Amino acid sequence: MKWLDKLLKNPPHWREFKAAKANFVYVKDEYNEAIRYSSIYHIFEGDCEDFAFTLQKAFGGGDVVYASVDKVGHAVLLKDGWVYCNLCSKPYKLADYTAGTVFPEIKLLFNSMPVRWEIDNEGRK
Repeated sequence: MKWLDKLLKNPPHWREFKAAKANFVYVKDEYNEAIRYSSIYHIFEGDCEDFAFTLQKAFGGGDVVYASVDKVGHAVLLKDGWVYCNLCSKPYKLADYTAGTVFPEIKLLFNSMPVRWEIDNEGRK
């Protein structure tokens, strides 16, 4: 189906992003922990960096970077010049991302987070 995405000019990882958006439940992070789920095809929950870290794993790379939305800190996945954001309905090219300001030089590393969890959600419904 990648040929169809190319024909329709869909962004890279379009289908995966749509699946992730459909299965993601936003939950405010009170303890600043990072969660990375095993699957975007099952329900997963968390905040912006949990969404971005889970996409990073699903997409096989990219950088989770700092962004500012309405002067509030935010995390997005930046991969191959595309921004994948839990606040947006579709991915945007970095130059076209209007939800906020992305700072590609400020990377968030999953293994450097003070508290982090790897969660296998593939058995959940």
